[in-house]
Amino acid sequence: MPLLMMGAVPTSDTGYAASHANIMATLLDLMLVPEAARPGRYAASLLRARRTQHDPRLVFSGAFFGRGTSLVQDFDELAREHRTRTAVPSPPGSP
Repeated sequence: MPLLMMGAVPTSDTGYAASHANIMATLLDLMLVPEAARPGRYAASLLRARRTQHDPRLVFSGAFFGRGTSLVQDFDELAREHRTRTAVPSPPGSP
């Protein structure tokens, strides 16, 4: 989901793999709320996160209402597994 910021927004590293969890810390940074005044820990602010950081982007999969199995998993790990499972093999003799 894109996050559109307008106005005098500081530059940020757009190569960081962001998620919804980063929005609250970003808003607090834009409002200049000091870290010491925040009631808890938040994911990285998009104004300070860097491309080289890998913060887990957690997703919930499975049964939402208690029927069956449910898991909390890292989205990037799931995406890698999916690409591996769905990769089209090269034809024999191709480079």
